[in-house]
Amino acid sequence: MFPRVNTVKQGGKTYHYLQILESFRQQGRVQQRLVANLGRVDLLGDKLDRLVSSLRKFCQKNFVVPEEIDCKDALAWGPVLLARHLWEQMDLSEILKKHCQSHKQKFEVAETAFVLITNRLCEAREKEKTFRTNCGYCL
Repeated sequence: MFPRVNTVKQGGKTYHYLQILESFRQQGRVQQRLVANLGRVDLLGDKLDRLVSSLRKFCQKNFVVPEEIDCKDALAWGPVLLARHLWEQMDLSEILKKHCQSHKQKFEVAETAFVLITNRLCEAREKEKTFRTNCGYCL
C-alpha cells in the first residue's frame, strides 16, 4: 500500500485528494486498486497526524516521533578529548608518576589527577559531580 495525491480540476479550481492505493497483479499486469480516499489535502489538517499516530500501534516497526526523543544526560566529549591531548602533549602522566606514585597507593595518581583536573576545567561549578560518577571518564 502507498499514498497518492490525486489532482482533480473542477470549474477552474484544482483540488488535491489524498488516497491510499495497493498494487496487485492480474493476468501478469500490475494494477492499482483504491483502498481508501482520505479526502482533500487542504482540509485534512491535523486529522492526518492523529490517524498516523493511532495507526502506529499496529505497525511491526517502532516508528518514533521527534517529540518522543528525550536526551536527559549527554556527555560532551570534545573538552575531555582536548584535555587528554594537552595532558599527553605536556607528558603530565610521567611527571606525576615520577613524583607522586608510591607502591603503597592502590590507585593511579596520574589518571585520578586527569579526571579531577578535566572535570574542574569542564564544570568548574560542579566539583562534587566527579565523585558521583561510576567510571573514571564520565565527567
